[in-house]
Parts: sequence; C-alpha cells; structure tokens
Amino acid sequence: MRSPASDAAPDPHRALGLWRSFPVGASPRPIVPLGEGVVLDPATGFHTGAQKQAYLEGRFSLGTALPPGAESAYRRLRANGHDQHDNVRPLIVIAANPGTATFVTDRGKMRLPAWTFSLRGVDAPASVLALDPPAVFREPALHRFGPPGSGNSILDSARLGASGRSIAIRFIGAPAGTGPCEANYRASAVGDRRAVAFTITAIVTPYPTGVWCAVGGYLRTAVVRLAHPLGARVLVSATDGGAVPVTPGRARAGRAGEPASR
Repeated sequence: MRSPASDAAPDPHRALGLWRSFPVGASPRPIVPLGEGVVLDPATGFHTGAQKQAYLEGRFSLGTALPPGAESAYRRLRANGHDQHDNVRPLIVIAANPGTATFVTDRGKMRLPAWTFSLRGVDAPASVLALDPPAVFREPALHRFGPPGSGNSILDSARLGASGRSIAIRFIGAPAGTGPCEANYRASAVGDRRAVAFTITAIVTPYPTGVWCAVGGYLRTAVVRLAHPLGARVLVSATDGGAVPVTPGRARAGRAGEPASR
C-alpha cells in the first residue's frame, strides 16, 4: 500500500481559490453536482460494445420530437460524450419524458427534476438533470493538482455534526495502528467565505528494510473541527480541490482534528 506520507503537501489555499466564484449567499443555495455529474448513465448498461461506444462518444440521433423544455437536456446528453472517431452507429432517442432522478451533490444524494431519454435497444433510460444556472453550480475545472491518496475527493465523503462545526470525513487509507503498513490520521482545515478545504495527514511508522505492504484499502474516519459552522460553504479536499459530499447528522467518534482557521 502506498503511504499518504509520501504525497506532496496539499495546498488548501489553492483549493479554496478554485471556488472563489461560488455564490455562497444565494437563496436557494445552488446544487453542486458530483459523481456522474448532470448525466446519469443507463442503470442496466448496454447490450453491445457498439452501443456503449456510441454512448461514450455522445453519438445520438432523434427518433422522436423533443417535448418543450427538453432541448437543453438533450444538448447536455450529447456533450457528455467524448468523440474518439470510432465508426459506430448513433443511439436513437425514442422518447424523452420529464421525471426525477437521484443525483450525487455536495450535500449528499438528492432527488431532483430530470429528463429521461429512452434509447432504442437499451433497457434503461439515461437521465439528465433538468436544472439550469443559477439553480446549478458546476464544479470548477480541478486539474487534479494533487497526487492520489488520503484526502482525495474522488473517494471521500463526510458527515456534518449537529453543531455544524464538526465534520467526520471518511476516506480510504491504511489499517489503524503504529506498526509497519499501518497508520493513524488527523484532519485540519482552512476556510474562507465560500469553502472549507480540509487536509488529512497520515501518522506512519517508517517501513523497515525488506517489508512489503499488501495492496488494499480500509475505510477510515478523521474528524475536523471548524471555528465557524460550515453553513452553505462547500467542503473541498486540499489534495485536489474537489468537493466532497456532506450529509447532515451527528459525527461519528474519531480522532480529533486540528482547529481550522475559520
């Protein structure tokens, strides 16, 4: 297992800078889509490789007229693909219907308005978020300036304590302990008006010569404590600047984090 201690130091101020345009004072607070983003792939997958490739490349053709209001969602569906110039037939859209779908956001999973697009030969529809700015704030281009490891928002999630000042951050790390291939963790945070950037620091024992650690990961928790409630601010990882889903609830017991600046 690769030790997080070998990673370059995260830069919380750089992470906060990515979110300087987030409208923290907006009411209602905008949705910040995470995970798959604003387009949810068909839940049951595809029957053929050609279907999957067409979907991944955003190759679609209309086999029906779009209802009023579905045009922008259809453009998002097409823009979600990345053209690789493969010679595959487009997927035919045979129906577009308003409905709802569950999206991952920076405030956890939410049931939100969506357009569902039924595709010929595909069992389940694709769903596209039916909200536009300012109701939606798209995560900024992250550039993934930090290396992978503990505190990487791709894998993290968090639970907010009742006071709003305590956040239990869950991540994949080494097994607990002070022996070879084990680690303990502490959390710290830096905040501004729009976001809070956390850092997970590993406390590890140097590896003895000749010791090899098994590849694998363990679900770990570290608690960060804030001087002020998180409120409408976005929780982001100082490792890569990416937002982390935060759900309300009482924080689980864990190692106390260092005080944050805000």
